[in-house]
Amino acid sequence: MSTVGSRLAELIEDENLNNTSFGKKINTTPSAVGEMIKGSRNIGINTAYKIVKAVPGLNLNWLFFGLGP
Repeated sequence: MSTVGSRLAELIEDENLNNTSFGKKINTTPSAVGEMIKGSRNIGINTAYKIVKAVPGLNLNWLFFGLGP
């Protein structure tokens, strides 16, 4: 079963980014991105908004629940 963190890691890889470059896109630190991937930090509404702005067309149902494309 995939997790929010594993889907976030997949998204970052699909965008050809790493934790540092993705963190810059969403205005957070690489360590915070790593913590979100590991599941030790939740993705709050403000961060979700920043992710959607950084990755147009992202399906939040997929990111959070694994539903849809």
